[in-house]
Amino acid sequence: MRALLAVLFSLALLGAGWAQTVEHPTRLKGTSAQLLRPEESARFAEALDVNKEVSWRVYVPEGYDPEKPAGLLVYISPSSSGRIPPAWKGVMDEENMIYIAAGKSGNKVNPTRRMLFALMARIKAGETFELDPTRIYVSGFSGGGRMASYVSALFPQIFTGGLYICGVEYATLAEPTPAFLARRHVFLTGQRDFNRDETKRRFGEMQADGAQAVHLMDIPNFEHELPRARHLREAISFLDTGAAPE
Repeated sequence: MRALLAVLFSLALLGAGWAQTVEHPTRLKGTSAQLLRPEESARFAEALDVNKEVSWRVYVPEGYDPEKPAGLLVYISPSSSGRIPPAWKGVMDEENMIYIAAGKSGNKVNPTRRMLFALMARIKAGETFELDPTRIYVSGFSGGGRMASYVSALFPQIFTGGLYICGVEYATLAEPTPAFLARRHVFLTGQRDFNRDETKRRFGEMQADGAQAVHLMDIPNFEHELPRARHLREAISFLDTGAAPE
């Protein structure tokens, strides 16, 4: 009888654990009227109707615990899909980082709208999850990387770092502010990336303007492509610590 009671007690504990499993959202939705102040949504109404619903793809790391606030990676895609690259999921898990990206935000979309999607993503994620305010990063690939660099420059009080993958702007930005230059930035390119020379120039320009926490990842045999897990891990580590690998 005691053995049977022990088994039943163990099953009860397991059942309690299953009951506590939390299903995190894979999509978030919202409008600028809901997420921005009235004057802000009205200001950008020409680029985005205040009642137009925006949808974001979300990946929540395994083991996410509101008691341990997560970092946030706001990603801007050059295509219409906001899905997380499969190879990045493990890194998000390891780094306790939430991924969020708007759908229908590719290179053909109005640039102001794309930047608004990124800003609104930060706000919506902050309403939904417990976030670490020191680990709020913006990133993008190719044309999305260029947009990410604009967002980083315009909102350094919101985004604490930027990862620009095979695409970045700098010389065409407005006069860089001290707050922007004080943030951490990763420029990621490779030997076979057709944007390599431009990326390296932008990196040098930011250094010349006094930025200290900047890291150039020039990866051998790397084309115009998304970074593999180990490269993303290195980039996030630098954004977290400001220390480049030896």
